[in-house]
Amino acid sequence: MADWQGYTLTKKGQALSAKVEAGLCKLELTKMKLGDGAITSEQTLEGLTDLVSPKQIITISSISVDAGRCIVEGVVSNANLDYGYTLRELGLYATDPDDGEILYAVTVDSHPDYLQAKGGVTVVSEALNLTIQISSDSSVTAVIDPNGLLTARDLADHNSSGEAHKVLFDACIKNASISGKQITFTKGDGTTINLTTQDTTYETMTGASASKAGTAGLVPTPAAGKQGAFLRGDGTWAAISTMTGASASASGTSGLVPQPAAGSQGKYLRADGTWQTPPDNDTKYSTFVRSGGSAAAGLVPKPPTTAGATKYLREDGTWSVPPDNNTTYGVVSASANGLMTPAMLSKLNDAGAHGTVVASHYGVNGYRKWSDGFIEQWGTVDPAQFPSAGQPVTFPIAFTSTPKVMGMINQNTNSTSQSDLITTSLNIYATTSNMIAHIYSGVSNTKLKFDWIAVGY
Repeated sequence: MADWQGYTLTKKGQALSAKVEAGLCKLELTKMKLGDGAITSEQTLEGLTDLVSPKQIITISSISVDAGRCIVEGVVSNANLDYGYTLRELGLYATDPDDGEILYAVTVDSHPDYLQAKGGVTVVSEALNLTIQISSDSSVTAVIDPNGLLTARDLADHNSSGEAHKVLFDACIKNASISGKQITFTKGDGTTINLTTQDTTYETMTGASASKAGTAGLVPTPAAGKQGAFLRGDGTWAAISTMTGASASASGTSGLVPQPAAGSQGKYLRADGTWQTPPDNDTKYSTFVRSGGSAAAGLVPKPPTTAGATKYLREDGTWSVPPDNNTTYGVVSASANGLMTPAMLSKLNDAGAHGTVVASHYGVNGYRKWSDGFIEQWGTVDPAQFPSAGQPVTFPIAFTSTPKVMGMINQNTNSTSQSDLITTSLNIYATTSNMIAHIYSGVSNTKLKFDWIAVGY
């Protein structure tokens, strides 16, 4: 039968044991169960409320208490067992005054036996004992099944009966005799079985060669002194040699690993057959060195606690705040790039509304004519001396109507004082030219230069 070692109180068993020790009730044992289940990784013996896979109920035949121990006895039999099972788990049940019948204790067997079903040549009927610890000899009782007691008594009568297992004994060999090559076996019922032996001669094995297979047979006799040799496939006993290591000019040979000396537990076996300490190939890195004659690669220097995420690593190895390199742009002018004003954007949008350019000339004096007839023209006036009546301007191409807008930009670089500031006026005479008149306030300039622009249809 299985060998049950120790037991585990379930959580409900622990609660009942506490009640018994407190004197609130007695430990009333009711029955035992056997099963073939095994707990899963999510289960514990303490958490069970019943066996994982109960197969058979074992009634309690008797209990005996002594010195804080209680031996619970039952009888295990396969007389009424329809299906055999493996005896993996054993449970002891008791009555809780609050919860009724509970699984009190459980034990398992890691090397279980198998209990075969009824109807076989072997009838199993054996006592099952489970010992548990109790608080006092008077604190435990049991529900005794008379059938269990009868079974134990019947078992004793059965064992002392001369007719017990008669069928088995009749089939057993009671005597054997040998006459020549014939062996005669006599069974318990008086019948005999004759067996004639045959001599078989076995040859010694023959070893294999490079071109021929060997044959099966007895192991060849090893000679004295070959106790450390091994049998080779060619049928010879050969010594086991230690490997020889390789060199730069010669290959090694196979064999046993050479014996490591004491203290070599941290060494490794090299191909040259020696035990060596692994080399220290760890690489140590220093912090990088900035550019220059001693520049060197290396680790990034440790950022200070104040660096945070707002600083960057400079080439000189310092953590610095990024410089403010934002560029501020003014409004565009004739001589400098810049931003576009809303008015300029409006004019640009208006220019886009005129369609596509159908004719153009881009020069100092030039024009651009759009598909809807709109014309933009520009030029420079740079006379040696502005006429007092005004300087006429000739458009590169003629407007079909009088220009609506004309502007000038003073490029005079010959002014020597604020008195040389001038005012301008436009006198439009025709679609092909107009007059630029100047009213001077101060000394007349001898040389004036103006850029002009005109738009219209």
